[in-house]
Amino acid sequence: MLVVAAVVLIAVMAGFAFAYDVMVYEPVAKAVGNGGTVELGTVGPGQSVSLVVEPNVREGGTHGVGGRWDQVVFTSLPDGWKGEPSLVYGNPMKAIVKVAPDAGDGEYRIGVKVIDEPPGEGLGDVEFDAVVRVSREVLKTEVWPTQASAGAGQPAGYYVKIKNEGVASDVFKISSEGVPLWHYEKTVFVPRNSERVIKYEIVGEEENEYSAKIIVESVSSARMREETAVSMSVNSNLFSDYLAAGHGLLIFPVIEQPVYGLLGFIANLLAK
Repeated sequence: MLVVAAVVLIAVMAGFAFAYDVMVYEPVAKAVGNGGTVELGTVGPGQSVSLVVEPNVREGGTHGVGGRWDQVVFTSLPDGWKGEPSLVYGNPMKAIVKVAPDAGDGEYRIGVKVIDEPPGEGLGDVEFDAVVRVSREVLKTEVWPTQASAGAGQPAGYYVKIKNEGVASDVFKISSEGVPLWHYEKTVFVPRNSERVIKYEIVGEEENEYSAKIIVESVSSARMREETAVSMSVNSNLFSDYLAAGHGLLIFPVIEQPVYGLLGFIANLLAK
């Protein structure tokens, strides 16, 4: 009996001694073992984070034994969050977690298990926690100019910089409020930790001074939204008419179209 107990104890101790680390390499690169923790970074509410894990344990590694894990699954998620396990035998293994659209700012803990399917290759399962920080501040915007002018029915152009400072890529929509009868929306994909500059236009049909706002909102959650106040002066003058001519006006006699087209071309060049 003592011999059997000793053999069992040695086997158990060997199992602990030969615990393997898992290599996470997206959205951060870190080796993590049983009971460990990996911080995935900051995301916005409603965004999705991909947890990518290397399945292979190379020959000649720490324990001199090769093999591979078979799947990544989530064992626990905060309320309202959704998890999608990796494909079995996927290479790489990519599991996806979607943050609740109404998640408040703060840190959240997710349970993760990397599985070595029975009968297994002697790697065993590895369980660890992934920490995700949620913040609406991952979205930063800038708009210029904040004041523009155009002729009636002509577009006033604004440039919108969208900066996504999180570890999750997202799609954002650009719209505006404050100008009657103008409902125009653009969508733009912004990869993680990057920025894009998009031209957005507002058109006023009547001469007036308009106070408007340009809105940038994540399609993942309305909680990620920024507004910038802008103004637009709509007037009618000779220069504005030349701008309009560049878009083609049917009231001109056909024989005069080349002249007005040239005037419109020059006016649009000067307006840029």
